[in-house]
Amino acid sequence: MRVTLSPMLRFLGVSLLMLLALGCDDQAALGRALALFSGSNGYCARVQELDEDGGVGEREGIFCWGSGAASPAPLTNGAGSATALALGNPACALVPDDDDVPVVRCWGSNDRGQLGDGSSVAHDRALPVADFVGDSGASPVQVATARFTTGGFACAVRSDGAVFCWGAGERGQLGTGAGADRSVPQRVVGATDDVELLADSVALGAAHACALRSDGAAFCWGAGDLGQLGSGTLVDRLRPVALDFRDPETDARIDVPLTLIVAGAAHACGLDADGGVWCWGANDAGQAGDASLVPQVQRPRQVPLEDDEGNALVAEGLFAGARHTCANVAGGGVRCWGANERSQTGLAAPGPQRPSVSPSGLPPIAAGAATFASSCALTDEGGVRCWGAGDAGQLGTGVTEDSALPQRVLGLP
Repeated sequence: MRVTLSPMLRFLGVSLLMLLALGCDDQAALGRALALFSGSNGYCARVQELDEDGGVGEREGIFCWGSGAASPAPLTNGAGSATALALGNPACALVPDDDDVPVVRCWGSNDRGQLGDGSSVAHDRALPVADFVGDSGASPVQVATARFTTGGFACAVRSDGAVFCWGAGERGQLGTGAGADRSVPQRVVGATDDVELLADSVALGAAHACALRSDGAAFCWGAGDLGQLGSGTLVDRLRPVALDFRDPETDARIDVPLTLIVAGAAHACGLDADGGVWCWGANDAGQAGDASLVPQVQRPRQVPLEDDEGNALVAEGLFAGARHTCANVAGGGVRCWGANERSQTGLAAPGPQRPSVSPSGLPPIAAGAATFASSCALTDEGGVRCWGAGDAGQLGTGVTEDSALPQRVLGLP
């Protein structure tokens, strides 16, 4: 029998023999997951692997599932030592060089220059993007990629705060002030001509991007037709614009510093210092947390997070799929809202869900990640639990079935 790997699996560099060996229910323990990363239809975890005696050792590796692989398999395309991954279009990683300095390496499709190497040639090995460090003395600290789009692009943040983007740019998603594709990294400009954008992190949607500064100020650019820039308008922007927070009663502009920002296909959400969640953008399925299902939320609105008794909950983290969003809350548990056609919010009933849903049976979690229609949580003990769509192996259980109940990923606690 001939087995054909999906394009995503080929780009992940998964060995066919390893895939067949690991794709069974009695998969041996791999170790303890330290970090979790998601793409459009699959996940990877950075794992502290077990030693010969069965204890947790010092060696770390990357294991991936989904996109056609129903259980975790090692990443063997040159990014297996990555400290961070961005699994979109393209896939990119921060990989230490011989001097232990991180280098951005990308792989996958390259029709829009999204590999950042100056060419339009696709490849399945993790190869370095064109130099954007130069003699700055800085190094890349984060890389992000577009997960829910065919027009791929990527952005990276340097340790000095400079932001660079490359790939598809027809809607201004590269933040250069021009709507054009670029096959090598370009510096993101500032909101005005006399400044350049400085940021600590970036989050990418299908055709928009948002950046967060150390002082909590956030800026977005690119596609804005669904309110995904949070600026109070429905137009695309070729350069960053500040989020427009307003008092819901007086409509006066207010200052809301954020500590985290995440992006779905056409919406985004931020976490403030008090554990409040604010969302904006597309809301046709309630993914921006507005139960009215108004199609576009043009400015950030606070999401009502409450327990079963109506008490306010404090969010500690956020993660977003294409059309749903989840928050892990203080005291344990997760609240998800938005699209639920594949049970990605943790309920079996289809249809848009309000932010009162908590997937049942979850142990305390440290972080989460989501794909187009599934969600996963990294537990405090280094395990991973997933729910939602499982047709491409997204749940990591060895089978390809959907589940509204969180399922344990094989090989992890």
